[in-house]
Amino acid sequence: YMHPIEPYNNTTNLVKIIRHELFIRKKIKKSNYPSIINSALIQYTRALDLVNLDHAFLKLWMILEHLTFKQPNDNYDVTIKRASFVFRRDPFFHLKLNHLRDCRNKAVHESSNNEEFETYLFQLKRFVKELIRFHIKYSVIFNTIEDVKNFLDLPCNSEELSKKIKTLTIAKKFLR
Repeated sequence: YMHPIEPYNNTTNLVKIIRHELFIRKKIKKSNYPSIINSALIQYTRALDLVNLDHAFLKLWMILEHLTFKQPNDNYDVTIKRASFVFRRDPFFHLKLNHLRDCRNKAVHESSNNEEFETYLFQLKRFVKELIRFHIKYSVIFNTIEDVKNFLDLPCNSEELSKKIKTLTIAKKFLR
């Protein structure tokens, strides 16, 4: 049993919170895939309401997969690559996501009650929160989920992007 949770009662910030909520709702409404974002937000809040940290962690991982559009035949490298794109593919975040994937596998296969799981949960929460923000902000730009996946699969290195642009320009000329 956990003690009753006290409701948030700070009326000075309430107006800011309500304005921010309305702003976010408008952004989601304009989105080209609002149901995916709404679903992620609902799952996110439900996951963070769970008392069992292992279950909360696994639910957050599922949201991470959901927001990176992982398909059943994709391996976890796809999820990690796309999620780390939001962080400019910084090697630290890529390593952190790989570590969290190992924690996820351990939670699924060993059902461990690791004391460090609260730390892992908050680390994963950061990734999921940033992906939700990414989708809220940029979902009006992309017409389809395929467009989002293609964007998240792009290289983060400007040299690699320049090479890709050059190759696509040559392909475009070739097809004319």
